[in-house]
Order: sequence, then C-alpha cells, then structure tokens
Amino acid sequence: MSQLVSKRKRKTHGTERVTMATKVRFWDKPSSVKKRTSTSLGILTKRPIRRTGSESYLDQYIRTYYKSKLEIPCSAILSVRQSVADVLGALSPLVQENEYSMVIGDFVCVGSGYDGMKNGIPDECDVVVPFRLGPKCSETRRPATDYVCVRSRRGSKNAGKDTWSGCRTGEGYISPIKVTKRLQKIVLKALEETGLPNVIIHPDCRNALGGERVGVRLSTEDGVTIRLLPALGTVDQLEPFLVAISYRDDPDYTLSDYYWRRCFCVEEGKVVRYLSQADGGRRIKVLQVMKHAFRKDAMLRHLSDYAMKTALMHMFDQHIDEDDWHAYSFAACFMEMLRLLHGYLKRQNLPHFYMDDVNVLRNVPEPRLVSITGKVESLLASEQERTRLLRSQFPVTMSL
Repeated sequence: MSQLVSKRKRKTHGTERVTMATKVRFWDKPSSVKKRTSTSLGILTKRPIRRTGSESYLDQYIRTYYKSKLEIPCSAILSVRQSVADVLGALSPLVQENEYSMVIGDFVCVGSGYDGMKNGIPDECDVVVPFRLGPKCSETRRPATDYVCVRSRRGSKNAGKDTWSGCRTGEGYISPIKVTKRLQKIVLKALEETGLPNVIIHPDCRNALGGERVGVRLSTEDGVTIRLLPALGTVDQLEPFLVAISYRDDPDYTLSDYYWRRCFCVEEGKVVRYLSQADGGRRIKVLQVMKHAFRKDAMLRHLSDYAMKTALMHMFDQHIDEDDWHAYSFAACFMEMLRLLHGYLKRQNLPHFYMDDVNVLRNVPEPRLVSITGKVESLLASEQERTRLLRSQFPVTMSL
C-alpha cells in the first residue's frame, strides 16, 4: 500500500502525473485540488485518537453489532455473484451485436454488492451498460452539478448508419429516457434468443421515490435482481461513465430527457478496496454499522448512504499519508467519522470526492440538515447517546 498517495500530496514524475484518478480523462478536472484541512471544512478540532489495543465499550458495541447483524458468509456473496455472472455472460454477446449497430462495451458490475459495503446479502446488482460515443458527440456540463448534456450531430446521408437515430431529443441531445427504452428492446430480444430459464424482464423499473424508469430490471429464479443502467462513454475511455439515472435537481426526482449523471463508480470502488485492504476492513465495517444504525433513527435516516461513503473516502484521503492510520480502533474510526460528518453538515457542504464544486448535500432541505447536524453533534458529545444508538438494535437481555 506504500504506492498510494493522497490527493493532497500528488507528485509529477516526468511528464506523467500519477494519481488514483489518472484514468479519468473524459472531462477536464479542476486545474488544482485545494488542500482540505479541518479548519477549511469547519470540522471539530482533531482530538487524540485511540489506537488498537485494549478495547473500549464502544469498540465492543461496534464489533458485536457488526457480527450479529451485518456479517455475511462469503459463500452467500459468491453465490449471488455467480448467478449474476451466468445471466450477464449469456446476454452480453447478443446485446453487443444488436440490430441498431450501437457499439456497447463490456458490462460492469458496480455498487455496494461489489465493493463490500452492502448491508445484508447483496440480492440486487447494478450493472453499467456502456454505449460508446463517437467523434460527433459533444458534452456540456451543468455548473456545480454532476450532470451533463450530450449532443450528437446527425451525419450526412452518405455517412452510413446513424446509430443514435431515435435516441435524440428535438434539439439533438441524446436522451436518457430514449436510450433506456432502446436498451430494453435490445435486452428483451436477447432474452428471447438465449432462452434463459426463469429470468424475467420487468416492463417498468421505477426508482425508490416513484419517479420515471431507472434502467432495465431483470429478476432470476433465486431472487436476485439485476438492474441494467444505460451509460455513455467515449470510444477510448469509458470512465467516468455518464449514467441514465434519476435527475436529483428535479423536485419529482424523475429521469431527465436531457441530463446524464457523471458516475465514478469504478474509481470509487478502487478507493474502497484499497482502504479495506490497508486497514483490514475496519473503516468499512464501521461505516456499515453506521449506515444500519442510522436507518433506524427517525432523523439520521435522511442522511444518504452516498453522503456517508463520500465522507469515508475523504477520511481515507486525509489519513493515508500517516504512518499508523491503518491501526485505528473501531471506536476511533467511529468517532472520526462522526467528527467528519459533523463538519460537512455544519457547513452544509460535502464536496464530491472527484468534483470539488459539486455538493453532495445540495438537495437536502436546510431545516433537515440542521436537525441531522444537531443529532450528530449529540452523538459526538454524549457517550450515552452513542450507546443508545447502538444498543437499541439488540434485545435488552443481550450481553455485549
């Protein structure tokens, strides 16, 4: 792990800039990355951190919470992944050889089921289906958001088949809605040709908030749900993807006819795996416990999993240069995560890990942010509150 360097200490070697995000070449990154400090983010003053050794009560609570509620047998995870691989292995060749002559890259399995952050058996899998963009496509990013419009120019009559015909808006933009419908037709035909037993395609895949279609959803006989997400990428570079997913800046949270969302899922997965290997999965386990416990709290449940994951990646970036950052105890990681979240919430600004001008909290109403901030502050200040949060999920008679 010695080769890893934080974003704050990137160096140039010759003509090549070596960073964890070097592969992200599709869009221009900010010319400089501001050094993130506790002062600039409004984070509480850093306190002495307990290292591993004798366990505190908080260490014991976290360890017991994880083992009793969140630990998943490896065999169960491998079984689900094999089920997904069997379906995708049969569909992929036929989807790539589609009747529309659209150039589609290899499927990419992403999400918490594949980066080790899933609470419970990963019975749902997100799969990115990357449609390759040609030279006649151009992108326009909406300022301070992770959304992009992609315009595709129509070729001349002698230029050959127009693969994006039927997928554009009247203004020439590639429509996430129309591409999703196109993918559904392609997948439906592929399913008919493969004759996969007991694999069902659902005609209407709506998001959790009841918005428009989000991807193409399949389900298998063993209860695994596979969500195929249409995405855009260039011919020579597919990361970050532009995915067809609900438009968060819309009050109805529906799928836009114009906006694709920039998705760094592959790069984020690498960061999570690096972190897990370096500290033995300690911070990942702490985050899983926090996610599960927060979902049971009336106020904290409104803090999204992605916001907590983003804070975790910032923590990784801040501590990677320290010699003993991998030796923090469960309790130390838990408290550090609370302090980090408190700082971002107090400022009402949690920068996206790869796009500093994008605030992950921008769509959370201010009154709700204030309430969440107060709750996190009480957890920081009171051992009794922390104990209540973690013990509330266990029977009264259970010994920790």
